[in-house]
Amino acid sequence: MRWRDKTSSSLLNLPQVSRQLRDRAIRDGRSMIILALILYFTILLLLRTQTGNLEVWQRLGVYHLRPSFADMRFLLCAIETERAGHDSYRMTECDPWLRVMNYPRLWLSLSVFPLGARQTAPLGVGLALIFYLSVLILVGPLTVREGAYYGFLVCSPAVMLGVERGNVDLLIFSLLVLTILLFQRLGTRSVWPYAVIILCSFLKFYPIFAMAAALRDRSRIIALSIIGSAGAVFLVYLYWIRHDLALIIHNTWQLAFNVSFGSKVIFFFYNAVHWWGAPLNVTAWSRASLAVVTVIAAIFVKKTSAPSFTKEMADSMLIGMSLYTGVFAFLGTNYNYKFIFLLLAVPQVLEWIRRNTPYRAFAFTFLTLMAVAFWLSAQEEYWQFVVKEVVNWCLFGMSAFVLLHFVFATFGRKRSLDHPLIVS
Repeated sequence: MRWRDKTSSSLLNLPQVSRQLRDRAIRDGRSMIILALILYFTILLLLRTQTGNLEVWQRLGVYHLRPSFADMRFLLCAIETERAGHDSYRMTECDPWLRVMNYPRLWLSLSVFPLGARQTAPLGVGLALIFYLSVLILVGPLTVREGAYYGFLVCSPAVMLGVERGNVDLLIFSLLVLTILLFQRLGTRSVWPYAVIILCSFLKFYPIFAMAAALRDRSRIIALSIIGSAGAVFLVYLYWIRHDLALIIHNTWQLAFNVSFGSKVIFFFYNAVHWWGAPLNVTAWSRASLAVVTVIAAIFVKKTSAPSFTKEMADSMLIGMSLYTGVFAFLGTNYNYKFIFLLLAVPQVLEWIRRNTPYRAFAFTFLTLMAVAFWLSAQEEYWQFVVKEVVNWCLFGMSAFVLLHFVFATFGRKRSLDHPLIVS
C-alpha cells in the first residue's frame, strides 16, 4: 500500500519534476552552446540558398573544399584503394584532389568493413555530432556567460574548419575527453586512460604529448615511469612502421600556412611575401624562437608563485596545453582545426576566474587571446595574419609557462606525496 502511495505521488508530481528539469537545463550555460550552434547552422543554410555552398563557408571564414567533408572523403577513398589491392600511400582511386595516404596504416584496417566514399556525408555529420557532444560533456554545468564564450569558440572558423572537412582530429578530441573522464573516475594510477592516449598516438602520432598528464601523479617516480614506458612503446611502434613513416612524412603537405598555425608558419609566410632581404632558414629561425620563448617562460616561472589546479580539471588542462605546445613546437605547421585541443584547457582557466585567484588576470588574457586566435584563423589580410601569429606565440608561451610550473613542481618533489599544485 505504501509503495502504491509513493508511486501515485511520483506520478502526480511528474509535471513539476519536468518543469524543474527544464528550468535547470535552461539555466545551464551549455544551452548557450547549443543555441549558438543552432543559430550558426541556420545562418549557414539560409545563406546557402542565396549564394551557394562554396561562398557561404567563405563568408563565415571557413576555407571550403568541394565536395564537402574533404578529409573524411580522403580517408574513405584510401580505405577503398586498400580494399582494391592498391597501395594507398602511393595512389588513391577516388579522391578529387588525388591526395595520397598520410595517416598510420592502422586506419586502413577498416577496409574489412564496407566503407567507401558513399558514406562520406553520414560519417562526417556523425563525427561532428560526437565532437559537439564531447564538448558538452567536457565543460560540465556552466553559467550563461561561460556558455556564451564556449559558443563563441565552437562557432569560430578554426573549429568549423575541422567540422567542414570531417577531420579525424574531432574523433581524437572525443577520445581524449573519454581519457579525462577515466582519469576522474579511476585516478592517475589506472592503466585505462593511458591506454586510450596510446591508441590515439597510434592513430595520429601527436597525441603522445598528452602523456604529460602523468605529471599529475603524486609520485615523481611513478609519473616518470609512466611517461618513459609510454615513450618506449611509442618508439617501438614508430620503428615497426618505419617504412610507412617515411611515406607519411613525404605525403604530408606543410606549406598551407594561410590556414595553419605553428612555430614555422610565420617564417614560411615571410619567405612567401618576401618583404626584404634573403629568404629565412625556416627550421633555424623556428628553433631559435622556440628556445627564446621557452627561456622567457622559465624565467617567469621562477619569479611567480605556482598556480593551483582543481582535481577534476588538472588532467584536462595538462592534456590540452601539452598537445597545443607539442604540435606548435615539434610539428611546426598544423591546420587550424587543431586549436580544438585548447578547449581542454578552458575549464581550469575559467575556474581561476570563478575562484578569484591571483591568476585571474592571466586567465582573462589567455581566454581573450584564444578567442582572437580562433576567429582570425582564416584571415588572409597581411596584418590580420601577423596578429594571429603573434597571438599564437603568446598562447604557446603562456601554455609553456603553466606546464613548466607543473614540471618544476614534479621534479622538485623529494618523496611520494600529494602534488603541491593540486587543490580540492
